[in-house]
Amino acid sequence: MRCYTIQQNNSEPGIYIIWNGNQTVGIKIGSNLLIEASGLLFENIIENKINKIDRISIQRKQDNWFLIKEQSKDQEEILIFVREKLFNVDNTTLIIKTKKDKKIPCPNRMKTINIVRTNRCPLCDVDLGVPIDDYPGNCKYLHPDNGIAYDYEKKNSSNFYASSKHNEIARGINKIDVIDDKKDSMTIFEWLGILSKGITYELNITGSSDIIYLHWSGKELDYWRNPKEETSFIQFTNKNNDILIEEPKIIEPSQDILLTDEQKLVVNHDYGPALVFAVAGSGKTTCLVYRIERLVRESLFPPKKILVSSFNKMAVEEIRSKLMGWSYCQPVDVRTLHSLGLSILKKARQQNYLPLSCDNEDPNTLKEKIVFEAKNLARKKNVHYGDMLDNLDIDDFLSYVEKCKTNMAYADLNEANLPKQWLQEATQAKAPQNLRWYLDFYRLYEEVRKTNNWITYDDMLLEGWESLIRYPEILNHFCQKYSCVLIDEFQDINKVQHAMLDLLISKHRNYMVIGDDDQTIYQWRGADPKYILEFEKRYQVKKYILSLNFRSTATQVLLANEVIGHNKIRSKKNLHLYRTEKGLSQIIPAQDSQSMVNEIVSFLQKKFNEGLLSKDIVILVRLYSQTPIIESAFIKNDIDYQIIGNVPFYQRDEIGLYLDYLRIGLYELLLSEKRNFEIDNAWNAWMNIYRQPPRYMKRKVARRIFEQVKGKGDTFSHALKYHAPFTGNSQKKVLHLAEHLEWLASNINNIEPSILLKNLDQKMKISQYLMNRYSRLEKKEEIQDEIRNFFDYCRDFKNVHELLAHFDTLAESQKTPINSSRRVSIMSIHQAKGKEWDYVLIPHVNHRIIPFAGNEIFEEERRLFYVAVTRAKRFLNIYTIDSEKPSQFLSETDAEKLLQSFYRIESILSSDIQKASFEDLLMLLTHHQIKLYQQILTPWWNSLPTDWEKLFKRLTRLLTYLDRIPLNMNISIPNIKRNLWFEIPQGQLYPEEIDIHEFPGIEKHINQEIQQKIKHCFLSEEWPPKKKVIHSNFGEGEVIMTYKGKTGNCYLDIYFPTHGQKTFQYPPPKGLLKEAIN
Repeated sequence: MRCYTIQQNNSEPGIYIIWNGNQTVGIKIGSNLLIEASGLLFENIIENKINKIDRISIQRKQDNWFLIKEQSKDQEEILIFVREKLFNVDNTTLIIKTKKDKKIPCPNRMKTINIVRTNRCPLCDVDLGVPIDDYPGNCKYLHPDNGIAYDYEKKNSSNFYASSKHNEIARGINKIDVIDDKKDSMTIFEWLGILSKGITYELNITGSSDIIYLHWSGKELDYWRNPKEETSFIQFTNKNNDILIEEPKIIEPSQDILLTDEQKLVVNHDYGPALVFAVAGSGKTTCLVYRIERLVRESLFPPKKILVSSFNKMAVEEIRSKLMGWSYCQPVDVRTLHSLGLSILKKARQQNYLPLSCDNEDPNTLKEKIVFEAKNLARKKNVHYGDMLDNLDIDDFLSYVEKCKTNMAYADLNEANLPKQWLQEATQAKAPQNLRWYLDFYRLYEEVRKTNNWITYDDMLLEGWESLIRYPEILNHFCQKYSCVLIDEFQDINKVQHAMLDLLISKHRNYMVIGDDDQTIYQWRGADPKYILEFEKRYQVKKYILSLNFRSTATQVLLANEVIGHNKIRSKKNLHLYRTEKGLSQIIPAQDSQSMVNEIVSFLQKKFNEGLLSKDIVILVRLYSQTPIIESAFIKNDIDYQIIGNVPFYQRDEIGLYLDYLRIGLYELLLSEKRNFEIDNAWNAWMNIYRQPPRYMKRKVARRIFEQVKGKGDTFSHALKYHAPFTGNSQKKVLHLAEHLEWLASNINNIEPSILLKNLDQKMKISQYLMNRYSRLEKKEEIQDEIRNFFDYCRDFKNVHELLAHFDTLAESQKTPINSSRRVSIMSIHQAKGKEWDYVLIPHVNHRIIPFAGNEIFEEERRLFYVAVTRAKRFLNIYTIDSEKPSQFLSETDAEKLLQSFYRIESILSSDIQKASFEDLLMLLTHHQIKLYQQILTPWWNSLPTDWEKLFKRLTRLLTYLDRIPLNMNISIPNIKRNLWFEIPQGQLYPEEIDIHEFPGIEKHINQEIQQKIKHCFLSEEWPPKKKVIHSNFGEGEVIMTYKGKTGNCYLDIYFPTHGQKTFQYPPPKGLLKEAIN
């Protein structure tokens, strides 16, 4: 039996994980076994850490349910599926009382549920919010982080109460007591015994906004909160604190609820390969889940033989959560692709094809550990790049390794010894252009990993694929295990995932993938849209399209289609609107960056004053280097914010390096002036700057320098000069550091901070060093932008003292609790994928940021902007800067005109059509996108309060005017007629007389001579407008109008294509004109 700790402190009492080697995992509190778990727990610990446990087991003893404190051979296993927190209130006690009524079975009795909010232990009333060093009374409590409370009711026995907060065993107690006629109390596990099997119960908990659902199958207890509204459940009805359990019913949700015709086609797909293109916001996951449910319910596939997977952990959790509504779907295997790869490796180990790995290693930290060991090995081998390792950016190197492995690029392809028929799938890894030694270090990294039999997340996929191609027995096992495979978010698939899945479905080809090539935004880490775009041809699939967007309003759908339509490498499709609610999309120009953030601040302040909550709004950035100027504006205006996926700019390593140089420069000045200060405060700053940029000074030398400064009061520069002769080849660089610190100290009070930092950067080439640490061009440019923005931020400060005090205050403010209802989230577009908000703000939509100049894949940049636009549910603000080059994505779509035209057409069609001006009606006749509106914005179009009959008559009448009246406008009547979006009403609609006031504004486009003719025009029965005639000299022509001239004579104007307009006396002499025969 192996025992692994999941906390740093291994001393008793502690929480431990034990793995018995027989697919059983246990959780121990000290020496007491708390839970024995099924094999899937171990897999989920590896993949998701302990706080993401998806399946745990509690043991049964006799007729009652107990929490486990020791193993017993005669106990049965009961699975409890943990999805979300059981209650929405922390530290609660749930009391369930039953009324005395022995005639009625226990499940149908009256139940009273009381929720008591408390921060105190229900056993000894100890405050749970404060860690307890000793254990007063008879209660021993491990908290707040260990999260398990247990008391000693009798000697050598204990009861455990585990919280379900955030899917983990966490701080606080959720104790459930059931008071029955025959017993004083029962634990929740005993209470399971009185639930009716196969019934879903709904609990409305007093004091909680959530609705909790319990489903007990006799062996499995499923509990979750807030499932689909359309699903009907047996309910506890709260009345005077009495909760009534209604008569048992079998829950079978209707399969037609909320499914569109497009979705039904997907759900009803039975066998064979299928490709589903699903646009943004199309409800693809719901569609996928309903297909799974139908496959199981109609017995097309046994649930255990269905594999549902995705690269995206969030997508997997969503699918798993949605399937909780059907107990018969629980055996469906829902897991990430990494988990799938790990299961393949486990099988290979069981068959002794692979050596056992060190399972106690956490995959989240294992890669960093391998890097650490590889650095030690590199120094032992005295490699040529050894000095570079001191300043290795671990994240950048691991990103390189991840991309290599996802693209099946081996550190040493020959050493991999792959079967010959599979060599063409793999490649030899190549080094980044500016970091050639990365490849050599990658080889060392792999040497360390393989020596220790370690498996990282990246290896779960690559070695999983290797196991399938090397060992036919393993491949056959998994081909037989899964008869149906469904993959969500297929556009994010990379090469190794694609290769692994291709093997798994090779024998049955019951393979459905769903995704959107227009949302492929992870090419930088190996994803490639070609896998979804070439899927149809490769597998000869049935193709489906989910085109309805349930999320956004009309303008977001319209703009998104225009933006993504310019990509060439894509499957052609349009988003179609589903909602009729009104929204707003606007492009907000600003003179410069500062004006732009001022606009954002004003908008947020206004919306917060109107009651907007922070959960409804987000700011999406392309790069985190955009945040400093936004953060500074928020800080000045007391707007709380959080950076998702990163830290505030002043806590980032590159900014911290500059600040630490300023701190050491300030300490250098104080030391030179023999002024008193706490030198220990300089330790962290000194340990950061002595090695950056690289000087290859050993750490022990840096420590001696600091000790000399601290002990003798010497300046840093003096101590550096003293130790320089003992630093070997680093002597010159060490002396340069001394000179730079002297310069910094002498200028620190004389130069403004922003200028001082720029000069320091030029002298020491810090920004160049920081950029060269990264292999990706995008990261280099992001660092450059971040430093530039930081320097600009510092312009607001008069001196270094004020600047450093400001950043110290900011760091301290992060420790203060924040009003979450007014906290604005700032995140990257990558982080936002799969999410949605009522309000989406996108700053810096200008060239070089959106699109980002550092991304060589331009179409991916357009996809990123498309993803950003389609996150909005109601309101979209796009901020641009006039002084910078406009974004190609806005200029190529003429986005501002696109939106203005839409709003104008909406306004015209929503107003009294009889009052519409000439320009309004002409726009309706000539706007080329109205047909598109009708097709993709149908719900919006149908919701307009337009009198269509009156509109069509007015437009047709205007057309006849345009036929008769020459306008000084560049419009083509034949083109207008060819592209009409409505049918011309039946009947002749030519006006007897022309009244230019019928269409206000038309007179601006008619010259004086024509206006005079119009005043006196009349309709001739013999020669009406549009009549085709033939002249002996001018050929065929068309009548324009008949009118009375100034002298009283009448005239006839005819247009001849070969000779232009001609005027004749009316009526014309006999024989001059003949009627043309059609």
